[in-house]
Amino acid sequence: MFRNRLVMALVAIVALGSAGCGKVAEKATEKLAEQACQDGGSGEDCEVDISEDGATVKVGDDEISAGVNTDYPAGFPDYLKVDGATPIQAVSLGDGSMSVTLQGDGVLDALRRQAESSGCTSEESATGLGAVAILSCDVGQVSLVGQDDAAGSDGQVASITVSPEG
Repeated sequence: MFRNRLVMALVAIVALGSAGCGKVAEKATEKLAEQACQDGGSGEDCEVDISEDGATVKVGDDEISAGVNTDYPAGFPDYLKVDGATPIQAVSLGDGSMSVTLQGDGVLDALRRQAESSGCTSEESATGLGAVAILSCDVGQVSLVGQDDAAGSDGQVASITVSPEG
């Protein structure tokens, strides 16, 4: 299972690198990436979609997307979506786990406020190079990891990981 996810991630990185290179290059890279994914994984069908905005790789019930117009995974809790923040990466796995990376101003504080006002309780919190919060929510355990604004970035970057209970 880990190997399949590693192959998916590598295929997504290669596919993302060719995003925006033109339709012919995108289609050729999609076909090569699909073949590499199938050869390196469990033999399941791989679907690779490359556009000028990013790339999506799907293997079985697992999916990874990255790019400037990435969508939230299906079933991602509304209270973990932040107006004005842009998803730049999304992962959904067949076991119900999801991860989204957002970029925007004040995204980590907004996430924490929204989650807590929706009934999530804080289990753990830390600061250092960034900030980490572990929350217990109705969807399971939610980890928020944020990095403060970096020079030249478009605001704070936050990673949200939802791990279902069970």
